[in-house]
This record gives sequence, structure tokens and C-alpha cells, in this order.
Amino acid sequence: MTKVVAKASSTAVIDAAGELKFWFNRMDAAPEGAMTLQGYSNGKLSLSSRFFCAINTAQELSCFRVNQSTATLKKLHVPRFSAEGVIDVSAGPDQICAVTVKSAISCWTYASRGSQLLHLSVPNRMRKAGSARSVQTGDNKNCAIDADHNLTCWGFVEGRKYTEQFEDKERDVKQVSIGRDFFCFIKSVINPDIIDNAGQLGCFNTALNKNLGVPKDFKKDVKQVSVEGGQVCAIKR
Repeated sequence: MTKVVAKASSTAVIDAAGELKFWFNRMDAAPEGAMTLQGYSNGKLSLSSRFFCAINTAQELSCFRVNQSTATLKKLHVPRFSAEGVIDVSAGPDQICAVTVKSAISCWTYASRGSQLLHLSVPNRMRKAGSARSVQTGDNKNCAIDADHNLTCWGFVEGRKYTEQFEDKERDVKQVSIGRDFFCFIKSVINPDIIDNAGQLGCFNTALNKNLGVPKDFKKDVKQVSVEGGQVCAIKR
């Protein structure tokens, strides 16, 4: 199965043969900075304006610094956290978060030079084994869905510390996506473990600390949601 992630400046693809391809988009010329890697069948991709990360078939994590102006990639040194295997990764505008096979979360930010990634603080309970099944990053905040499908989100303050903003307020959550000042999620009404099970769309404004209204037609049967900046796109069943 082909997987594709795309931003305005770059695109990454895993094709049916398990080959990973990355390139920089150019409107007036052929794609630049192309990279091809093997062994990514059933792998995962995540791409932001600054970072590109991928998990291969062996559950090994690789991350790169994306330089749009020079159309180049710099491989980053991923901390030893990932040595035990990684099952999920999310690259944000300023941070990278990953979930290990033991379902623990770790997050990092770029050190501005070299290839080193610096640890970011996360809530203590999200660092424990069995605490998470997936993670999403966004503007100054991260969200994770734990083993029981509870949603936890946290933001950043100076010194790479975190501030709890929204914890365990929603349960039975299948998916979450983060925007500039809010995030949206899909809440299952039957069983969140059922892959094809659609659910209710909800959105929460972290700046105002309150729920946001959603269109009436999208209060049920929603399969997928994506938030980018201040815009929301959702797909119904």
C-alpha cells in the first residue's frame, strides 16, 4: 500500500515495494534533494516544515532536518530512547515525538546546530511503559492517545518544560490532529479499537480553554480529521 505525506515544500512516499522516497517540490524545475531508502514496508512517515521522520520495517526511527532554502536534508542523531523500537512518530514545527514498542513517549527539539536532538519534558505518566498508543505534534503542543483511548495534550513553556492543558477530558478517542490554537479529535461511540468505526468530531480551543462548535453534519460518522494552522478538514463515512 502506498503512503504519502506532503507539505508545500516537500513530499515523502512509501511505495508498494516498501521503498521510501523524499524530495523537495519545485514549481519551476524538477524535484530536488531526492533521497531513496529501502526496507519501509508497513513503515510510517511524518513530515513538517522543519523535520522529516520515518520508521522502517524493523521499527527503527530515522529523522532529518529539512532545509527548504538549500533543498537539503541533514540526518539527526536520535537519542537511545528509540533503540528498543518505535511504533509511532510525529514531526512538528519545532519538535519530534515518538512512541516505543513499550508504549512510552519521548519528545525532542533541534539544538540549532550539529545533528543533536535535545529532550523535551513530557508528563511523567506519558513516559511510562504502556502509557500511549499514538502521538501527534503541533504548534507549541503535543497530544497522545493512551492504551485506554484517553486523550492527553500538553504545551511548552521556556526551558523546554511542559504545561498541562487538557488531560483525560475526552475518552474513547480514535484520532487527534493539532492546529495553531486548537486541536480536533474523533471520539468513538461504539468501540475505538474497531478500525473502520467512525465517530463524533470534537474540537477544543487551548487558548480559550473551551470546546468549539462543529458543523451539525460532522457530529457523527466522521472517519478522519486533519488540522493545519487555523483550518479543519474532515472525512465522513
